[in-house]
Amino acid sequence: MTPAPHAVKPDQDISQCPMASMFQSQPLPDGYQNKATELLTNGKMQQPSFLPQTFGQGCQDNVCHGSHMVKHDEALAGADLPTEQVWQEAHDFIREYYYENKLSEADCLARLEAVQKDIFSQGWYEHTLDEVSFGVKTCWRNARRCIMRSQWNTMTTIDARHVTTEEEMFDAIFHHLDATRNGGRIRPHVTIFPQRKPGQVGGRIWNEQLLRYAAYKMDDGSIIGDPVNVEITQRAIELGWTPKYGKWDTLPIILNTDGGKAVYKEIPEHLAKQIMIEHPEYEWFKDLGLRWFDHPPVSAFALSIGGIEYCCAPFSGWFMVTEIATRDLADEYRYNALPDIARGMGLQMNNRALWKDRAVTELNAATLYSWDKAKTTLVDHHSASDSFIVHYEKEIKTRGHCPADWVWIVPPAASGQTKVFHQEMYSYLIKPAVLGLNEKAWETYWRVNNMQPVPPISHHQTLTGSTSENAIIIAYGTETATAQGYAEKLRKHLMARKLEVNAELVELDNLKLEEITSTLIIVTSSFGDGEPPSNAHEFNKVLLEGTKKLNARFAVFGLGSRLYSDTYQYFPRFVDQKLAELGGRRIITVGSCDETANPEPAFESWITSLGVAIEVGSETTSSIVEIDVVAEAKETIRGFSSFQPLTVTGGRAFYDIKDPKDPRSAYNIELTSTDGQRIPYVEGDHISVLPPTKSEILESLKTFVEQWGLHDIDGTSVAHIVNEYVDWSEHVPVAENLEKLVDVTEANIEEVVLSLPLKKSRSFSIASTSLFHPSTLQIAVARVEDGQTSVPMIDSVKSRSGQVVSCAIRTSKFRLPQNVSTPIILVGTGTGVGPLRAMMHNRLNVSTKGESRGSVTAILGFREPEQYFYNDEFKDAASRGVEVWNAYSRSGRKEYVGDVIIRESNKLVHQLENGANFYVCGSTGLGKTAEGALAQALEKTLKLDTAGSKAYIAKLRKEGRLQIDTYTRVTAH
Repeated sequence: MTPAPHAVKPDQDISQCPMASMFQSQPLPDGYQNKATELLTNGKMQQPSFLPQTFGQGCQDNVCHGSHMVKHDEALAGADLPTEQVWQEAHDFIREYYYENKLSEADCLARLEAVQKDIFSQGWYEHTLDEVSFGVKTCWRNARRCIMRSQWNTMTTIDARHVTTEEEMFDAIFHHLDATRNGGRIRPHVTIFPQRKPGQVGGRIWNEQLLRYAAYKMDDGSIIGDPVNVEITQRAIELGWTPKYGKWDTLPIILNTDGGKAVYKEIPEHLAKQIMIEHPEYEWFKDLGLRWFDHPPVSAFALSIGGIEYCCAPFSGWFMVTEIATRDLADEYRYNALPDIARGMGLQMNNRALWKDRAVTELNAATLYSWDKAKTTLVDHHSASDSFIVHYEKEIKTRGHCPADWVWIVPPAASGQTKVFHQEMYSYLIKPAVLGLNEKAWETYWRVNNMQPVPPISHHQTLTGSTSENAIIIAYGTETATAQGYAEKLRKHLMARKLEVNAELVELDNLKLEEITSTLIIVTSSFGDGEPPSNAHEFNKVLLEGTKKLNARFAVFGLGSRLYSDTYQYFPRFVDQKLAELGGRRIITVGSCDETANPEPAFESWITSLGVAIEVGSETTSSIVEIDVVAEAKETIRGFSSFQPLTVTGGRAFYDIKDPKDPRSAYNIELTSTDGQRIPYVEGDHISVLPPTKSEILESLKTFVEQWGLHDIDGTSVAHIVNEYVDWSEHVPVAENLEKLVDVTEANIEEVVLSLPLKKSRSFSIASTSLFHPSTLQIAVARVEDGQTSVPMIDSVKSRSGQVVSCAIRTSKFRLPQNVSTPIILVGTGTGVGPLRAMMHNRLNVSTKGESRGSVTAILGFREPEQYFYNDEFKDAASRGVEVWNAYSRSGRKEYVGDVIIRESNKLVHQLENGANFYVCGSTGLGKTAEGALAQALEKTLKLDTAGSKAYIAKLRKEGRLQIDTYTRVTAH
């Protein structure tokens, strides 16, 4: 027996958009059979063959709302349906019930006749217990947002349709919680309260979930507790519940019967089981106090079964770990637990350190561990994904279809590593279904009882701003939206202090200095070699022209990276200086943070100082950056903890010119791990090296170290800090007389040590491949006169003294293609040839596993042939098929690498057209030179105009086929 098909109108083309369809039950029309879904990881196809009646869920002509969490105009429960629609849905459901349970056709027809009579006489009918139980299971089976519905047939229905009083409702809910818990072995249950009849609203549970934590919005806009529960907490307080103002207060259950009063009741403690979260390895984790309820009893939805709506039907199953860890605890607008976890793990809190990824992984691991320890059911997201893939394929085979909303199905952690991420799906709504309600329970209650609605309370901290001309204006300059994010944090902070802040953030290019009369705060980064970010070029011109005046108070905060030491904070400080010259009155000194070294504490400290300065009306004429020296020093030292000792074990000179007017030398330096362990790097990575402290300085520090060396500062001894981390290069007299210059005591030893200048690491590109000697790496080093790093390493090579230096590997995006058959083009000058040499050796020696080895082309630039780096190796490589083109700027043709790129454009462009990757490494200017030459080569060979060559290069960048790694020449190496 199959569900009875209905007529299909000719214009109902189901292939247009299953998400927006409103079609009757039907086999799929001709031509649609080819619209199979595919599991992209293995190419397995699933062929839909049938589609029941579907209901609208929001798409419009040429506009897809598939990425919305809640779809526009999707079907909701709570309003009366036309009698004809009730009958149609009842007919389809009864048919499905008898078909799936293999019951007789005669009984089915008799039941349909009785149902039809009830519907057309009174507008509703009643389900039998078997029917409602089947309907509940099918609701779960059809729940397109649920990843764990492979267990749909295990759902137990608790029939509470006889309940009429509030007290009976509470008793049934408490029984539901107890039955579901099952001593920790969670069993899926739904409790069905009386159906909503025409003209009625039915009983309602006000809580979204029966087990939730309260949230209290304070006068300053901050929130204590779980922010998403601000409104329901306020409703409880209005009904007489006494708030406790704790972070983890269990909310009472609020409900009303049909036509009854709203009442609340506390949940017995043994039914609100909470599991404290601890980590299997980090002892400190439990001190964070994180916890969650053992299972999620969802209660703010309705079940639509055969034209009948059950608007009060709490459902309980088990959690998937990411629901708790990644969303409830980690989301910034929920409990925002990740910063505390990252601090506990000692992570650098900047984007490139991937601190959020690492912290949320450990939070997921801790949650799984804690539920296992509590012997309570919890599924991990990988198992849930695998289960759904099996379920999806089974449904397509046995049922002909399977509704699934990819946005909801894919887990929020390690998404790309789950199979569901790669599974194509169709999202559509079919009944029986889990539906949202057309209004919140309290809104229905107010409407029915003619009560004045209470304005909604946002679960976010206060975000509205002022349009007053006296409001603080916050402007930002950004290349990657990072500064915009910090500007938004600043805005929230100042508004929480009850300061009047402009409603909108302003991009620097849209700023009108002459129109500002109140207070201006700028958050900006630098770009490239200290240039303004992309949305601040016009603003930069205004500052340079100096014709606009600023009659207002101002403050500037700068974002940057100390990896670019020469240009660090250049643009923010330039803005600060120019605003003062144009008449602005500086509120506090310009603030700064290093994005590669935990920027949050520096920013939070600055905005706190700024808020106080604005409130008291203080101003300063000083532009010197005043920061928390102790806090910054501690952060720097924590960063140094990742450095490991390597020994200079060898090397050779590329050239060593003794010309007194222009002495120059460059060496290949070999560094080896002191314990013989593998150094974890790949070709293209960098190495940071701390300048070693001179032996005479160490000798002068002996007295101080003997007295104070064993003192501990955040896990690092004073001896290690002053011997290894303090920069004595320009403070030799201080080192020699440290104990005499300062009155050091037990009380101030930490402050004294942390006020000393700390070293800045020097970065070098790794010039070797790890294929040959895993415990050794090599770098190309040009000697800099009085260089604190290059000189001792080169001297060690000459003297064979075995100098030990502290080093840390820094990963880079400068990477060889994964496919060894991809051709590579290497363009480099000076020490930038080093990492290209590493790539060449890898390509020539890595195992191809049967694939063809891609060609290598090298374009190398030096002053003269005598100053060639790795000359013998590139000659040998040329004999093995590598094409090597050299450019000498002061010899022979006197040309540069850009000239070679243009001259050999036919060959190079041919390689690019065949998928080659193009790599550039050298000093800062080389990137622009090589890119400009490449554009000319493309225009010459492919007959492109300027726009065409720019588009071609942009495409190479986007595909990762053009990679540029440049460095700034410094005088401190």
